[in-house]
Amino acid sequence: MRMAILSWEALHAMPVGGVAVHVSALAQALAQRGNDVHLFTRRGAGQRLADQSGGVWVHRCPAPGRPVFLDEARAFAAPALHYMRDEETRSGAFAWLVAHDWPSFPAALAWAGQNGNRRLAVVFHSTEWGRSGVWPETGLAAEISAIEREACRKALSVLSVSGAVRRELAAQYHVPDWKSETVHHGVDPRQMELFGAMGEDAFPALPGMAPGTPFVLCVGRLDAGRGVDRLLAAWPAVAKAAPDAALLLAGDGPLAADIVEPAMDAPPEPGGAGGSPGGPAGGPASPGAAVVPCRLPRVWLAKNPDPMFLWAAYRACAALAAPARRGP
Repeated sequence: MRMAILSWEALHAMPVGGVAVHVSALAQALAQRGNDVHLFTRRGAGQRLADQSGGVWVHRCPAPGRPVFLDEARAFAAPALHYMRDEETRSGAFAWLVAHDWPSFPAALAWAGQNGNRRLAVVFHSTEWGRSGVWPETGLAAEISAIEREACRKALSVLSVSGAVRRELAAQYHVPDWKSETVHHGVDPRQMELFGAMGEDAFPALPGMAPGTPFVLCVGRLDAGRGVDRLLAAWPAVAKAAPDAALLLAGDGPLAADIVEPAMDAPPEPGGAGGSPGGPAGGPASPGAAVVPCRLPRVWLAKNPDPMFLWAAYRACAALAAPARRGP
């Protein structure tokens, strides 16, 4: 099958977050099954317009930046539409276009609107309500929500990455069950084989983390709407109820400068690790992570840690609860 995937971000172009990882992995997996897959995304400085990676043709569309994110997404629509039409004129029509998240929806809707027989699927990694935590009634949130609603109406298939997102789409945009499906993010287990084969004793421990210490690990981009802001707002209540509990944030983003102690927001000396002595994460022996204390008590930040550090931190955690049903 000849198909197009449309995404505002991708690994081999301009990656921003988790969507880039998922989109690129999905495109390669579909290509490995014998599909003719073309991924259309934004072009970074100095990048080629098109080349093949992992069996996928990656088309990088030059799109001007804009100070307002909504305007930037709309500016991406024209070049994306141009290069999709150019590829179809040269090598034949696409059987499906799969568009990921709202920044790609304006281009996808324009493509589908040119021919009533074109098949469009839209993928929601989140909704505007889920990202902002506020019902999108006014301002940019309302405009983004309108784009999402139109995509749900025009698409032949609406895919959600979790049951929670699917329920949000049904509640907000009245997406019928017959066109809605949940497809969870895939994880390539081969990326974890190296760590699993090394054995538990090969992983460095987190000093100060005695067995049974309540420990929360949060991995992700430190940005508003990603959940870490709510976690930090709730942490004083957690610390009051469990004074020995510790929180380790792993990642980076705009909120990092606000949550880290100013004097400690600096890389450690070579061969050492940042942080304060005696803390739960005050000096992990793992490579590739500078751990620094945050403004809140017993909260630490590991900026851009390597996979081995994350694995060590994960092994220090113990699952408190697991859902009986499959998937989130």
